[in-house]
Amino acid sequence: MKKCFLIISVLTVVILGCPSCTRSTDNYEIVTLKDGTELFRYTTDMDYYVIRSLKNCTSTVYVVPDANVNGYRITEMWEKSVVGNTTIRTMIFQDNIESFSFDLYYEFSSLESIFIGAGVRKVWSGTFAKCPNLKQVTVDVRNAVYRSENNAVIEKSTDRLVAASAATVVIPDSVRIIGSNAFDYSRCESMIIPENVVSIEECAFQKCAELRTVFIPASVEKIAGLAFRETGGTTFYCEAAEKPDGWDDDWCGDGVKEVVWGTDAGAIGGKMS
Repeated sequence: MKKCFLIISVLTVVILGCPSCTRSTDNYEIVTLKDGTELFRYTTDMDYYVIRSLKNCTSTVYVVPDANVNGYRITEMWEKSVVGNTTIRTMIFQDNIESFSFDLYYEFSSLESIFIGAGVRKVWSGTFAKCPNLKQVTVDVRNAVYRSENNAVIEKSTDRLVAASAATVVIPDSVRIIGSNAFDYSRCESMIIPENVVSIEECAFQKCAELRTVFIPASVEKIAGLAFRETGGTTFYCEAAEKPDGWDDDWCGDGVKEVVWGTDAGAIGGKMS
């Protein structure tokens, strides 16, 4: 596997390292690589390139270039870069990429799997919200900041679930915090929050229109406002006998149908570990 990935990396540098087109002004520079990748750099204060657009990339497997272009490396992918692309099914981030995000207002429906390299230091909240067919999320084991579990991205230092995918139907038991916008637009119909979870951040389950039942254990000490915003009518089964002090008064937003206090996961067919 390492040998195969090394060959891909070398080919990426050889094939894509030379730009096919460069446009520049006094303030910025746009470079188009041979595979259609469009790069951008402010010439005044950026010593690196960002990926600006993948609209003209036609391959089904896209290996994010790790190349020296005009003396600069590529280190980021802007959220708008995927807008207009309908062909990429597999995306591989090599170690040069430090930050990436996908647009929250464009459905990147072709993407099915993603590999996140060791160099990524920032995965933005809700990154996979508009990737309805993303079923495989893998983080390189060498990555110091994130790990992958149940096809979700989790921050190692805090056990905070940052970004769930369409395949994340079960929250890992290792998770302690469900991050803001982590499950945006998820199509899950039922969710059991694990006993290790202590906090659910704002808009964590925003716009989960098909979410009908949620179990929340007594371990959850804090739920921010609008955590379940626009879920379309959800029944919440809570182990606590009444609303804990750490739960915002508007914790369920406008998505609540009913709240049942003093129950357990068996109420929705689940079981406690």
